[in-house]
Amino acid sequence: MNTVHFTGIKGEIFPVSVSASASEAGFHLPFASKGESRESRVRIRSSFIETGLSFPVSVTGECEHPLRGCSMDLPIALAILIAQGEIEAGPFENAVVIGELSLSGNVRPVRGAYVAAKAAKAAGKAIFCARSNARECALSGAAVVPVDTLAEVVKYGKGLWKLPVAPESLPTRNGKALDMLDIIGQEKGKRAMQVAALGGHNVMLTGPPGAGKTMLARRFPALLGPLTETEKDEMLSVYSIAGLLDAEHLESPHRPFRAPHHTISDVGLLGSRPGRAQTARPGELTLAHAGVLFLDEWPEFRKHVIESLAGPVKAGKTILSSTTASVTFPARTALVASMNSCPCGGVTECHCAPEFIERYRTRHATDSFDIWVDLPRVSYREIKELSKGASTATLLEGIEAAKAFRASQPEREPATTPVERVARTIADLDASEEVTEKHIAEASTLTCPW
Repeated sequence: MNTVHFTGIKGEIFPVSVSASASEAGFHLPFASKGESRESRVRIRSSFIETGLSFPVSVTGECEHPLRGCSMDLPIALAILIAQGEIEAGPFENAVVIGELSLSGNVRPVRGAYVAAKAAKAAGKAIFCARSNARECALSGAAVVPVDTLAEVVKYGKGLWKLPVAPESLPTRNGKALDMLDIIGQEKGKRAMQVAALGGHNVMLTGPPGAGKTMLARRFPALLGPLTETEKDEMLSVYSIAGLLDAEHLESPHRPFRAPHHTISDVGLLGSRPGRAQTARPGELTLAHAGVLFLDEWPEFRKHVIESLAGPVKAGKTILSSTTASVTFPARTALVASMNSCPCGGVTECHCAPEFIERYRTRHATDSFDIWVDLPRVSYREIKELSKGASTATLLEGIEAAKAFRASQPEREPATTPVERVARTIADLDASEEVTEKHIAEASTLTCPW
């Protein structure tokens, strides 16, 4: 019986073999931890009883990879039935099976269904899955066989019923992205975000509460342009492995935007390691892959959490290792952070001592950010009187023109300082082959002021 093993966002098809007998009682799965084996036995045995099937006294399993999670319940159950001669193996030879079994014999959805379906399609096989996973699997283009209960699969294995093999209809979402036009009076901030989107620069936004830092950050993904097919596939794979691939993400045309709370742990940010009884799970950094990771209240994050972020952000990937395995997740994300101008926030008049402000601003290393923007508070009168300024569409036109200009230029030597890197990006926006004093002057206003 074929099922799928997950490594990062990749799936590998492998067979599960089971022997069943009426000899010494036991349920032995050498590829599973004691806890996983015990829980799997309870679910499978109860499903057999509810379905009217006899459960063997002794079961011994064999496979190449460890049992992690519940996705192997259904393939193990079918392997037992084949070993007992209850069903034929032939109908499942050209298929991959995933699914958790409930105590009542229903087939439940599992994490990683999209990744499993991709592996099945690559091998030219169909995939049996819970009906709740059918839409997700259909995105891969594989032949999907949705099932609701163990009894349905047993009837199919006995040749008594032909299950439908057809992808379910997919939802379409063409929701409008947030527009920079909604922000009034922060044209410097919009310009900074345009420069960051073109040059791949990380951004730090500073200013009092209500200045528009979060509004700018939430509209930043739209400036990165539409998802490529590769990026969309990787995003779907990440969210599938995380168990977050719901209707909102299935056909969403937008890049991901993640904004974890500052109390998050390093595990929540980077992901959990693979263990004997569990698969590795992506953290917020990987969930923001091909999109934006927004860290609001930057100084409030714990020091070791911020320090653990630097390497993966620079490398564009997260490597999670344990004594049993090592897993790599993609993490090519745009990093945007924000903080207040001072510890009190400067809502009215700031009375913070200079040393407190300095300590607040330098609590964490900030060399990951090429661009710094200080956003002043916009008064009600200014909001009423000022025009809305540049829209996302206008900024995107400038970015696309600069990309075309950059592609026509010979390869350049990489810049070494934040000012040089930002100035080179500004020169591209101006379609200038040379970096002029004007570009350096503007770049100096967009880099760290302290």
